[in-house]
Amino acid sequence: HLQRNTSFENVVFSDESWFELGPDNRWVWRKENDFRSEVCMCHQKHTPKFMVWGAIGKDFKSELVIFEENVTADVYIEQVIYGSNLIFDADDHYGDDRWVFQQDNARPHIALKTMEHLRDLHVRLLANWPPYSPDLNIIEVVWAIMKRRLNAIQARTLADVKRVVLQVWEDLSFETINNLVEQMPKRMKALVNKNGETVFLNELE
Repeated sequence: HLQRNTSFENVVFSDESWFELGPDNRWVWRKENDFRSEVCMCHQKHTPKFMVWGAIGKDFKSELVIFEENVTADVYIEQVIYGSNLIFDADDHYGDDRWVFQQDNARPHIALKTMEHLRDLHVRLLANWPPYSPDLNIIEVVWAIMKRRLNAIQARTLADVKRVVLQVWEDLSFETINNLVEQMPKRMKALVNKNGETVFLNELE
């Protein structure tokens, strides 16, 4: 893509993410063998959570889908491909067959029946893309933004979490999204230069 100078201005980046009740604090930084209570974190074994799906592109933002069940190929087809108005909205924004869809290699995404529906609907997929590429999928940055904002609000119930997630998605500006799209060449170069190691936002400035 770097060699071909691929333009990402018509690419729709998509993915799912988990949101849970309570702070997103899976990582605790401490010195080796330091197990004082002040540097440890208690976790609920089965934290209430839900999965969401969304998609972004230049001047484009899909409807946010909140799944109430496990995401299988059938659920993905019903709720995302058809239920989210993704294709209608992207055709309306970019023009019929003038946009490209990016998705990773999660099983519901690449299931035979999913691929058949996408072909039948004339959805073009982003070619020659790594099967698992969180550092290249700019919507991962959006999920991080949303989780930071969610952490700043002490939600008491899962319904509160859903309400905040939907509101933050609604408030997500196209300026933020477009900046991420414009950074794609820098993001790819940084990833190549770091031999695939994690790319941080301050490395793209």
